[in-house]
Amino acid sequence: MADVALDTELHVLASKGLSKTRKKQLFRGLDMAISALHCFEAADPKYPKNVWHYRVAKATDLKRLVPSLQNSYLKLSKDESSSLVQMLGDMEDDETLSFSKFCVMLGEIIGSRQPPLNSMHSFYSAKDRAPSLAEMFLTQEEAEHLSNKIPDYSYS
Repeated sequence: MADVALDTELHVLASKGLSKTRKKQLFRGLDMAISALHCFEAADPKYPKNVWHYRVAKATDLKRLVPSLQNSYLKLSKDESSSLVQMLGDMEDDETLSFSKFCVMLGEIIGSRQPPLNSMHSFYSAKDRAPSLAEMFLTQEEAEHLSNKIPDYSYS
């Protein structure tokens, strides 16, 4: 079933391009990444000794900057900010982390946010099962487009 959902989404993408909703989602993700990068850059990252391909910032400097992420495109809640401060606080005072590791930490914090499911749940209505990839990842526009193209499969 997952392959069908992926194939269907690819077909929709190939036939009509990115929907307005999907473009908004992609730009929102880009804005969030840029906000994280601005925070990381404000921590004055440095190249570690004998390393030329990535920079690191001190956890204590990033911890100090976490409140700025509440008013950024990341829109961290107070609880999310507290969790991130706690994660950074658990690190040693002189410990450093790369931008990638900082993004992983942010992902752990905001990854628990529940994205709203679109109307695909009514298309594949079945009780007591996990949502399909189509239900989780297709936008409202794509779901409506597909509901006109795909026969009704029921899991009774």
